[in-house]
Amino acid sequence: MTNPIKETDDAARSLASGLIADARMAALATLPLTGGFPMVTRVAVALIDGQLVTLVSDIAEHSQALSSNPACSLLIAAPVKKGDPLAHPRITVYARAEFRGAGEKESLRSAYLERHPKAELYYDFADFRLVRFTVDRADLNGGFGKAYRLGPDDLKPV
Repeated sequence: MTNPIKETDDAARSLASGLIADARMAALATLPLTGGFPMVTRVAVALIDGQLVTLVSDIAEHSQALSSNPACSLLIAAPVKKGDPLAHPRITVYARAEFRGAGEKESLRSAYLERHPKAELYYDFADFRLVRFTVDRADLNGGFGKAYRLGPDDLKPV
């Protein structure tokens, strides 16, 4: 059987970086505190200063899961309006979540709200914290027959 993973090239790096930079939302997968099945939820994301971030509430189950085990993955894809969704590019980012302090949350406020203006309604709530994702690796599916494995350095702008 032929290895389906292609050698990572600049086109793959550019596609991956573009998907992440353009993303407004992602599917976040975490491992629940109780064990059992992984949990997937939709989160708003933004690329700020070259790092993927989100805002989460302490009362959310995925927040509690990340506090216990920061290993997670994010599935990012451009919206698909027509055609086969599996023919469109998407990337799974494997990362570690790190809850940031109130100072960093305040310093990134305008950048985050520029990407997600409606978040102004809850951004300053005390139970909402900023999370940065440190990327370990990523799997890019650029469409049928276009699979790539990328490291953190591959996700920097080309």
